[in-house]
Amino acid sequence: MSVHDATLLRKIKEHKRWMEKYTIQRESLRLNSWDFYLVFYSKFNKHAGFAVFSPQEDAPQEFYEKAFDLFPLIVNTRSKINTYVAERTRISMDMFTGIAHVVNKLKASLPLTAEEQQIYEKIEMNIEKILQFQNELKQLMAEYKKNYMPVRQYTEEDVMNLVEVLAAFDYYIYNQSILDYENTEHLMLVKDHLHNNSQLRSLTTRKENNYLNWFTSKEQKEKLAKDIESIRLVEKDKQYDREEHIKTAKQVIIEEQLKANEALKKESRFPVFV
Repeated sequence: MSVHDATLLRKIKEHKRWMEKYTIQRESLRLNSWDFYLVFYSKFNKHAGFAVFSPQEDAPQEFYEKAFDLFPLIVNTRSKINTYVAERTRISMDMFTGIAHVVNKLKASLPLTAEEQQIYEKIEMNIEKILQFQNELKQLMAEYKKNYMPVRQYTEEDVMNLVEVLAAFDYYIYNQSILDYENTEHLMLVKDHLHNNSQLRSLTTRKENNYLNWFTSKEQKEKLAKDIESIRLVEKDKQYDREEHIKTAKQVIIEEQLKANEALKKESRFPVFV
């Protein structure tokens, strides 16, 4: 908080109800020359409401409304990156490298038709791209931790940049899922080749066979399809390069949050929306 702490605390307490506690969000906003803080109220450890306050008495209503729209973007974007995205960066790639190893061994041992050769190469290309995306995902997370996690006061531009980082994470995660889903179909050929040739089966380990069974299972394919739909921020069946994907996803994230903010207005103790 700033030198205006006393004024800020007075405003917070004026809107606090009986038996309630309050928590001031660590991240604040700086819009033009005005500071804004997000405050959560709770009663018996249950959410009871929230408010946005400025320590400055002359902060205009329009900037209160702007802060109201921006705070959910800060909170929800940081939360998604710190949980879901962070979890994705920790996923082991052993299963993918194991499958690549199987494909490579079979490709060197089988008299493949031109069509089969193409499928095997497609599997390898998809896995190579998935591994590349994972490395880039980790690099972006390292940049986020260095440049965004320490931020405690945001401008509107900072918030837009934060959302853009989430859109970039989405580019990698979404395309990894698409490539993974494609491989569930292609790997059926590999599974058939192993099933029909006992000598080939001796080339693979039990762990590699388990990987193959997992990737080609009906449950995994259905799960991937649901995951893709649940995280999709871009148009289905349309090809986007990285820049186009980030631009589109960023716009969708902002639009969806602004729409969700309409319901949040009913909970706002300050500013009050008529």
